[in-house]
Amino acid sequence: MKVIQIRLPMKLLEKIDELIKEDYYSSRSECIREKIRESLKE
Repeated sequence: MKVIQIRLPMKLLEKIDELIKEDYYSSRSECIREKIRESLKE
């Protein structure tokens, strides 16, 4: 797997962190990968 660097607005990062706290995802990377996969399927 390749490593990339992205910049996100703080509000978006806070939402991702909230999903992690609620145990939807184990990490920011996992969340972002899943959301990218979902958007590419559409």
